[in-house]
Amino acid sequence: MNVVRAINCCVILALGIAATVVNSAGQERLDPIKWSIAIESPGVVRKPGQKLNVELTAKIDDGWHLYAPEQPPGGPIPTRIDLPEDQPFRLSGRIDTPLPRIELDPNFNLDTQFYEEEAAFTIPVEILAEAAAGKQEIRVHVLYQTCNWEKCLPPRRLKLTAAVEIAASS
Repeated sequence: MNVVRAINCCVILALGIAATVVNSAGQERLDPIKWSIAIESPGVVRKPGQKLNVELTAKIDDGWHLYAPEQPPGGPIPTRIDLPEDQPFRLSGRIDTPLPRIELDPNFNLDTQFYEEEAAFTIPVEILAEAAAGKQEIRVHVLYQTCNWEKCLPPRRLKLTAAVEIAASS
């Protein structure tokens, strides 16, 4: 009798696990922010040493917000944008950020800085003097957190790329 109970328990446990896996697989991952990247004057061939602007745009779903790069201690994860060092591009100045909205955030019980609907960031970039000629990919990394007025999603890391045509150095 105990063997039958043990088998029944195992079968019930296995069915419960299977139902959870099927339910999780059917659920969509919540992603209320859609990012895009664009190069100023696409299609223009650029020279090593030349500067250009890269535009990152975050489209934010209704009811959600993206946190600004500046946040008070104990608040949300601030948005961080950077260029990895292992590429022929480097940051050539301060990233231009939109003016955030500041409001009491019930998720943190303090005033936070955030964006709603859309936020565009302009990144000044310089092409390194030793950049190889031809099509190169500029890589931009973003770390961000998003919340609505009831819950926050875990911070996400995102890698965006855009093509830049580089002329041979003369």
